[in-house]
Amino acid sequence: MLEVKNITMTYDKGGVNELTVFDDFSLSISDGQFLSVVGSNGSGKTTFLNIICGSITPQEGSVILNGTDISGEKEYRRNRRIGRVYQNPSMGTCPNMTITENLALADNKGNRFGLRPAIDRRKEMEFRDLVASLSLGLEDKMDMKMGSLSGGQRQALSLLIATLRPIDFLILDEHTAALDPVNSEIIMELTRKTVEKMHLMTIMVTHNLRHAVEYGDRLVMMDKGICVLDIDGEKKKNTKVEDVLGIFNSISIECGN
Repeated sequence: MLEVKNITMTYDKGGVNELTVFDDFSLSISDGQFLSVVGSNGSGKTTFLNIICGSITPQEGSVILNGTDISGEKEYRRNRRIGRVYQNPSMGTCPNMTITENLALADNKGNRFGLRPAIDRRKEMEFRDLVASLSLGLEDKMDMKMGSLSGGQRQALSLLIATLRPIDFLILDEHTAALDPVNSEIIMELTRKTVEKMHLMTIMVTHNLRHAVEYGDRLVMMDKGICVLDIDGEKKKNTKVEDVLGIFNSISIECGN
């Protein structure tokens, strides 16, 4: 279980641009739960993810993972237990390295690097089989540089890389936002299969309300650092895009948009 407890986060505290994103905010996510998070710009979605990952430190509150307070852990240490796929397909991979080399780096996550070769024949075949499971035909292009692939191909591989080693939870940071509609659907179906197969606790931040409704077993809408909607189970299954859009629009009107 992941628990974010009593978080207070203020940017430029005491300055002319002071902005409080969270004020005593709490949220918990159960093991194996796939949580979709939606909300307008400035609602706190990305800040929420960055607090969990340790990219930023709140003024108050704690992050508790499986009963252990990890609030004081450095970001690089937390990353050993977190898989994260970013919005930008160029992030999360090394563009000047091949597919095989990127997978070899991910396969050694959390371990020391020695002077032995990172790739042998057995590993090459193992990586090829993993890439073949994506059904994108990339298993015959293992020596291609990652930077020469399309955005959709890179995101598919980023998802594979993020989940290659055992992790406690997966974070999807608007991971289809930069893709065209066809590739967006491919990545979402791949996401569904990966999460279900590995039974991963997952947090997906998205601006796509349809994806938020159709995927995952819990949906949270945030506004000004507050959860204005939190549904799961049968209620989530019976929710339609129009229902969520109606709440989203009502909040937008209240804000003067």
